Amino acid sequence: MQKKPNIIIITTHDTGRHFGCYGVPSVATPAIDRLAGEGVRFDNMFATSSICSPSRGSLMTGRYPQSNGLTGLAGKNWGSEFNDTKQHLSHVLRDAGYHTVFFGHQHETAELSTLGFDDISGAHRAMLTAPFARVDPGGKPESLADGCKRSSKNAPETASDASSFIKNAAAKEMPFFMQIGFFETHTPYLWGGCEPDDSKGVYLPPYTQSTADTVWQDKVLGPHVAGLQGSIRMVDKAVEIILNALDAGGLADDTLVLFTVDHGPELPRAKWTMSDGGIRVAFIMRWPAGGIAGGKSCDQLLSNVDFLPTLADIAGVPIPKNVEGRSFAWALPGGSGTCEKPRDTVYAMFSYVHTYCARTAAYKIIRDFSETPSTELYDLREDPLELRDVAYDARYAGARADMEARLSAWLDAVGDPIERG
Repeated sequence: MQKKPNIIIITTHDTGRHFGCYGVPSVATPAIDRLAGEGVRFDNMFATSSICSPSRGSLMTGRYPQSNGLTGLAGKNWGSEFNDTKQHLSHVLRDAGYHTVFFGHQHETAELSTLGFDDISGAHRAMLTAPFARVDPGGKPESLADGCKRSSKNAPETASDASSFIKNAAAKEMPFFMQIGFFETHTPYLWGGCEPDDSKGVYLPPYTQSTADTVWQDKVLGPHVAGLQGSIRMVDKAVEIILNALDAGGLADDTLVLFTVDHGPELPRAKWTMSDGGIRVAFIMRWPAGGIAGGKSCDQLLSNVDFLPTLADIAGVPIPKNVEGRSFAWALPGGSGTCEKPRDTVYAMFSYVHTYCARTAAYKIIRDFSETPSTELYDLREDPLELRDVAYDARYAGARADMEARLSAWLDAVGDPIERG
């Protein structure tokens, strides 16, 4: 019987796919690119939400936000929480005999102690938005950047802490699960020693360039992306530290590493939206002993809710029967045969503005259920940047009806009450 792999999940904030291995020429990501070159890069992975906690919750439970309860942001100032923390992967793997450890930053719960980690000594206080910042004795609120500096280590420092555990784990028989999160690349970018990086220029993703305002792009968006790229460079240094620790400890072959992002970057038509820029994410897996290797790519349409059932298939890990994702083990190198019913639709939601979407390879429907409801439909084959809404074009009546039916069926399946008002 194959030995259970060690499992490391690395997550960043708000980065989308702004990495060299995803075709961005201006960002310095040699370590992340190396991971893709040695593993499998997924080109059509979508998050279940364009904000942090719901997406991370789906990754870690294999269930959609409406089902696991984490439909909004977690934390004391937001109030959204799992309906049962035992569904989190940390509990699942600890029950399966893993030693579970946490390093850095998470945004799945206000109380990290409710998750199933044996060791949370490497955790940071979550500093996500201004309400988390403290007020000094003189009554002046500190900036979010100062709050981050006060409460968090930067990514390379966090990775160094994690690497110490990795090096010591080589002598132990028990497999380990490590969840490691970096506050980077959430704004503010320039903290913890981060500097803007435009050494190779600045790449503005095509979805940001739907405006003809080139002055705004040059004067505002360009410097913003330079800050993002500097933050990404720090994340890459952290990934390098972790990969080097696995090499030094002789654990690289027997460790399944997942590098992923919660949602799109804080750029126009990305984070907080149902556009592809908001929900399409980087997703890279490497596990040489399990055949997940070779620098291959996978273009199958997938959702990050699919990770847990896939992990069960490839690593022999028992998971709860109520997971809603679908295993994509068949699509991995060495996967057995083909899936009887591969995923043909992904779904996402942003609960605060009551917006939901369904996406296939050909079409995307976006429905706004707010006080001013609306429906948008895009033909992704002709309009991949989603610039021309064809919801009311008679030629697309059949496509709209089909996509509306898909979205409605999903909302019913996950028990979302939005269609009932």
